[in-house]
Amino acid sequence: MEHTELMELIERSALEAGDRELLATAFNTAREGAAEASAQAQVTARRLEDETKAGVARYRELLIAANPDLPADFIQGESYAEIDERLAAIRSAAESVEKRLSAASGVDPAVGLARSAPAYAALTGEAKIAAALASRRR
Repeated sequence: MEHTELMELIERSALEAGDRELLATAFNTAREGAAEASAQAQVTARRLEDETKAGVARYRELLIAANPDLPADFIQGESYAEIDERLAAIRSAAESVEKRLSAASGVDPAVGLARSAPAYAALTGEAKIAAALASRRR
């Protein structure tokens, strides 16, 4: 028999017998039981919240370790979904920057090599020497 069913049975018995004291006792017992259940639920909720925060922090650490090429400070969030969203945005931004740099420099950032050799034939002698010295500095 459930707690509420028991309380209803006691209440009906008390009303039939006209025993107000028994009714008050049943009411107080039910109220105390509800308060205890509420307190236990709050403790459980706090524990689950702490465990979730620890899990999210560990997930972030693992993502940072798995993505050393991305800035760790940008991989943030208070939930798994927030971290995933920010990580996707960071990856997208990094790819966009790589494409722009690649297009501007003629160097493929994935391999660090020029895509094509410079056209030295069209350069003057001084420009050829400057280009050769500049390539040595890189």
